[in-house]
Order: sequence, then structure tokens, then C-alpha cells
Amino acid sequence: MSEEQHGSEENGGIRINKFLASCGIDSRRVADRLIGEGRVEVNGKVIDTPGMRVTEKDFVKVDGRHMTPMEEVVVLLNKPRGYVCSREAQGAIGTVYDLLPPRLRHLNYVGRLDADSEGLLIMTNKGELTQILSHPTGGIEKEYWVTVDQNFDNSVLMQFLRGVRIPEGNARAKYVCRASARRACIVLEQGLKRQVRQMFQCLGLRVRKLVRVRIGSLWGGDLEPGGWKFLDDADVALSLKNPPRQRKYLGASQLVAGGGAKGEQGGRGVDSDEDYVFNPEDYLGTWYSTNGRVTIMISKLTEKSVTFTYQQTNKKGTATCEAKVKKSVAGNASRVSFTDSLGNKATGYLTFDNGQLYVKIKTKTKAEGAGVHPSVDCIMVRG
Repeated sequence: MSEEQHGSEENGGIRINKFLASCGIDSRRVADRLIGEGRVEVNGKVIDTPGMRVTEKDFVKVDGRHMTPMEEVVVLLNKPRGYVCSREAQGAIGTVYDLLPPRLRHLNYVGRLDADSEGLLIMTNKGELTQILSHPTGGIEKEYWVTVDQNFDNSVLMQFLRGVRIPEGNARAKYVCRASARRACIVLEQGLKRQVRQMFQCLGLRVRKLVRVRIGSLWGGDLEPGGWKFLDDADVALSLKNPPRQRKYLGASQLVAGGGAKGEQGGRGVDSDEDYVFNPEDYLGTWYSTNGRVTIMISKLTEKSVTFTYQQTNKKGTATCEAKVKKSVAGNASRVSFTDSLGNKATGYLTFDNGQLYVKIKTKTKAEGAGVHPSVDCIMVRG
């Protein structure tokens, strides 16, 4: 039977296996098998061509049962650890389909999570939505909270922004954020196989826990592990739209500015906010240098002064100081001068720009036996 009898790509026809999948057949692969076994009829004739196209005017039957497309639905599942994105358990606790009622087991998952990973998984029979969410050209962010097996330097996160080579290709994070000594937030637009785990593995770290917490602007809310819910049009719209960058997230354009505040004065990056209004509350809290050796905790910041605790570690020990300085430079910069707990005297600048903290501090006088504390000239990462 020729394709001309059943529609074509030009007149809106779709492949018969895709049509059968939309009717509740488990997958296109299963549909191909049914066609090969001679169990599929189109307009009263048995077909044997998986590439045939059909339209809504064609009458399709499987094992004598009339097939009609099922209602398009979108479901959000909070996948627990131990379940696989597959039709077969393959030695795991179970599959994601075991967590859904039988009437929803025809849905396809969008963006696989491996058995050891947890978090948000969209399942749907809407092909266009699947394509947008899963293909990198869609540019939809996925946010992951990651815990690894040991402490790591902030240089690891900086390398993720630059990119690392994994078996699937060049993997890069869109944003990163430090959560604690062993935890981080990674935002991706790519969807390479086991990307987050392999990125950490390339730098000698093993992921202990990985949770996908956001897709686009869609969060799971109070959805319990193993739970699911239908998504309405408003929810789907959220999944297709990325939120504005939060100031705690560091992106590639901030990395370029890592040489100091001057790096961004020549032109704003794509992740910057040209309309940003200086707000002291954006800077309160703990900040880390990219090499992990310097910590600055800002406890008070006004238009006239800044109060902070400075800590730097080297082989000789950890130097700390508490300082309160008056702003003496035009703009949002504070000139600092202090003596740390090891006796080193230092001077430099703290620059507050667009929600980011830039630090340039140089040891002016080294205390005897204290060891040399290297100069700091970098962007700080929010703790």
C-alpha cells in the first residue's frame, strides 16, 4: 500500500508508529513490532511499512480494535531514588511507570534521570512539548542540587562554567552556586547522558546525591517523592520559561569578570542587569574566593561603611580579622586596610557591583613566620 493512499508529510500526515504511540501503544518500538507481525490495519488493509504516514481521515486498527489518539496530558513526577526511566526495571527497584496509574502508563518521560538520581520528571504524550524540553536548542534550564563525597574548591565550579570534556562531549554549566563544603547547585541547558555526575567525576569527585529541583520556572512544591500531579497550561508555560538569574548564581559572564571589577566595566554580559540598583542586603552573608582559600562574611553594609570578617588560609595556618571601614572610593567600592590575626598587614578594595562582590587585597607587610598569604584579585562566590 503506497504512502499516497494514506497522507504524506506535505498534507500533515504522521508516521504510523508515532500515531499508534499517541493512541496508547507503549512506544514506537512496540508499534513497529506490531506492524512487523501484521497486526496493524489501515483502511481495511494489513500494512508492513513502519514509515507509512496516516492522517485523521484514515481508519487504523490493531488486533481488530479501532485506534484513536488519546487526550494529551502532562504529568509531573517526583522520581525517588532507585527507579529507572525505562519500561523494564533492569534490576532496579522499579520503573517510573510503576509510580503511575495504568491509565497514564502510555506517557513518555522527558529528560531521563538515572536510577540513583531523584527529582522532577515531566511525562507526557505531547510530542512538541517533549522536543522543546529535551533538545538543547530549546534552552530550557534544569536545576540540580548535588552532594559529593568530599570537600571541593570553588575552582571546580569555575571549571564547570568553562566546560569539561566528558565521553558525551563538551559539558558546560550555565550557572553554579556554592551551597556548602560538599554541596552545590548546578544549572544546565544541555542534556548529555549522566552529565552532572560525569562532570564531577572528571575532576575527581563522586556524586553521592543528585536531585533535579527545577525545570524552566517550574518547581515541585510540596510534591512528595513518588508522587505525581497533572500540569495545567499555566504549569506547562512555567516549564517552558527560564526565570531571571538569581544573584547567588554565578554565570559565564561573571567568570569573565573574575579578574576584578574592571573586567565587567567594559560591557555588561548577558547575565547582568543594567538596571540594577545598589542594595546593601544583596551582599550580607558569606562569600568565598574561587580557590576556596579566602572567606569574607559581611555583617553590615551601608552607603557609608562596611563591617566584615576576613579569613585566609595557607600552609602556615588561618589568618582572620574583623574590620570596619569607611567607603573612600567613588561608586560602590570600599578601600580596606587591616592587620590579620597572624600579623600580616593588608590593603585593597571590596567592590559591590550588580549583586556581585569583587575583592582585590594585597599583603602589604608580612609578619615574621606567618607565611605569605597570596594576593586576592577575583570575583567572590556566594556561600
